[in-house]
Amino acid sequence: MNGDFVATLPDRDRGRARLRIPRDHLRGFNELLVHVHYPDPDPCAAGISQGDPPHVEIAPDSVLHIEGAHHFSLLPDLSLFAFDGWPFTRRADLSETAIILPDRPAPAELGTALSIVARMAQVTGSVGTGATLLRASDATDADLANRDLLVVGTPEDNAVVARWADRLPLRFEKGAARVQRPPISLDLLGGIGPFLDERRANELLSRATGIAAIAGIESPVTKGRSVVAVTAADPSRIPPFSAFLGYAQARTRAGDLLLLAEDERAMFRVGGWFAVGRLDAWTQARWFVATHFLLLLPVAVLGAFAFAADGRRFFAVKRKQRLAEGAQA
Repeated sequence: MNGDFVATLPDRDRGRARLRIPRDHLRGFNELLVHVHYPDPDPCAAGISQGDPPHVEIAPDSVLHIEGAHHFSLLPDLSLFAFDGWPFTRRADLSETAIILPDRPAPAELGTALSIVARMAQVTGSVGTGATLLRASDATDADLANRDLLVVGTPEDNAVVARWADRLPLRFEKGAARVQRPPISLDLLGGIGPFLDERRANELLSRATGIAAIAGIESPVTKGRSVVAVTAADPSRIPPFSAFLGYAQARTRAGDLLLLAEDERAMFRVGGWFAVGRLDAWTQARWFVATHFLLLLPVAVLGAFAFAADGRRFFAVKRKQRLAEGAQA
């Protein structure tokens, strides 16, 4: 399913198979591939059938059940943005989206914005006539509140990119790019992955030229809303959106920084994340532990000390009992 292995089907002539497909394997466009291996016929076997060759087909009444899926996602997730336009496409007409362009956008910047909107229309099947178009110099916090924000431009020509430069995972200074991580937070309890990604991203930036990037953060204006910024050091070097699509080297499936260096694409998770949607209490508790598993270390240490204390008291009682029995004997 979309390049991810799902299962090995039962070896039988006819019948049905029920497969469980993880939610993160699904996209706006889905491709299900069935790979079939036929054993080589024995050349010494006699009476080989000359009929139609065997074939495999998916029954037309096959069903993909998604009614039980949770409406929940961890953002920013540039993989979801690239393939599905999420979270902008949760409203097909983009009525909760604001597009912020420079006051005098370069042709490359304008073309990128239009290609992103066209991609979202391809996903939803509806033209995004409800989107709000804003000039960066006129965009106030009130204009940006309660919206998902698509920002296209550079720190030099887009005032919003410059205003939030210290929040984005990538910063351009004097034509050079460097990765910057947010302040220490609970997200670091998920492991050292962000530090490894920061190192890999800086290695790519040190040897590459003509960097363009898509960066995602939580909106500084409204909690739970997304900001996706398409930027570069030079406005003329912002590529069409199609250049960001395709295979990208990545440590994890989701990332908040997608770098394009010539023909090389790489995605990284260098910042924190925020949750959109709801989970039941039990699933939310398991999700929190899974994404903050370093919290289990002090819990394990405290449990070990508690067990050791109980064991010490238990064996002390047993020792006194045996000493008492020995004295009586």
